[in-house]
Amino acid sequence: MSESHNLSVFVISSDEKDENSVRINSNENGNGETQIKKIEKLNENEEIISVKKRFLIGALLGFGYFCIGSSYSLIAPFYPKEAESKGVTPTQYGFVFAVYELLCFLFCPIIPHLTPKFFILIGLFIAGYTYALFGLLRWSPPGNMFVALSFIIRSITAIGGAAFSTGGYTSVAVYFPSHMAQMIGTVEMSLGFGMIAGPAIGGVLYQVGGFNLPFFVMGTVTTLAIIPLYFLLPEKRNTTQSQKEGVIRLLSNFPIMLNLTINIVCCVLFGFNEATLEHHIRSFTNLTSSQTGAIFLACGLFYATSTQVWGNVADKMRNPQILCLIGFILSIVSFSLTGPIYGIPLKPNIWLIVAAQIMFGVAMGGQIVGSFAAGLREVATSIGPAFGGIMIDHIGYRKACIPIVGIQVVLVIVIILFNIFRTKPKNENGKELQE
Repeated sequence: MSESHNLSVFVISSDEKDENSVRINSNENGNGETQIKKIEKLNENEEIISVKKRFLIGALLGFGYFCIGSSYSLIAPFYPKEAESKGVTPTQYGFVFAVYELLCFLFCPIIPHLTPKFFILIGLFIAGYTYALFGLLRWSPPGNMFVALSFIIRSITAIGGAAFSTGGYTSVAVYFPSHMAQMIGTVEMSLGFGMIAGPAIGGVLYQVGGFNLPFFVMGTVTTLAIIPLYFLLPEKRNTTQSQKEGVIRLLSNFPIMLNLTINIVCCVLFGFNEATLEHHIRSFTNLTSSQTGAIFLACGLFYATSTQVWGNVADKMRNPQILCLIGFILSIVSFSLTGPIYGIPLKPNIWLIVAAQIMFGVAMGGQIVGSFAAGLREVATSIGPAFGGIMIDHIGYRKACIPIVGIQVVLVIVIILFNIFRTKPKNENGKELQE
């Protein structure tokens, strides 16, 4: 007797939650013949990517973000010294520091969204090539020519970094839709480690081979990921653009604006520190470039490790802005000791600076975690070096710390007053809601 059955077969990858799952609907008749009626991808916009291939893509993207991050901070321990030896003022090289993040801020939104693969590859090529080109400035004529060439080359490097960042973050959404949080964390961590390790790498390579070696090495390393990514990344895929939110309405909300302001200020502090600390250290002691880079590394390491602690604390707090308050207080103490600021009866001391930089790294963690806002970070970081260069050039580091501390004191007062007098949200019955 012939009997037919309807059989639904589900074929999935090793991860049952994998976005690449494929459903096969089939009918099996009594003769043992299987007629496949339909093969359907659960997500029509996705290609089937093996776990191994995804891992390689993620690792290479992380490697690229590490290189892009180091391209910003690599020059911190030695470029000011080289620039001054060629007759460049702190004001001028402060703008060389600042232009990188400024152009990243300007170009990331306006770079056309073609394919993630295109921008990842072209971004790495431009960044790596101009990275190496920066090393040729060792033989540049001094004065304005050196400044102009530094400005132009670093600007092009920033455009490459912006292209890679645009393609990289888009690829996370397109290629890893079911693992977005994990991948965003991976690339952010890689970018952060690049910015942390950049000064140490630059300082050691500068001490070994002079001005050009850090750029030649890192420029070459940056381009290493291009060929494997070319073969690993899938071709063009459909992407969707999300609707724009009411930005003006959001920015008219005072708590949101306060958090944005906190985030901007702490990034200004970071940029100020990157552009001015080496000059200040050199003014009273004679450290090698690798030793100076190690001081930057200490700050970055304590920032990276403290954010985990701050994050765990923030998850258990009703009001994470208290972390911002603690962070700013620590940062005020840090800049007051780094100078030391006028009025403190202490002389500049290298161990005092090391302790202050560790404190600053911890403070930055509290500020960022307590008021995290990804937007405007680049433009904020571009303000710090430009402002720092001008201040160092005209009034010196110790006096330049006064407005830096003053800005933070004002924010501490605003945060305290806001949390004292703010109106708690209420429900429809007029009862206060728990935060």
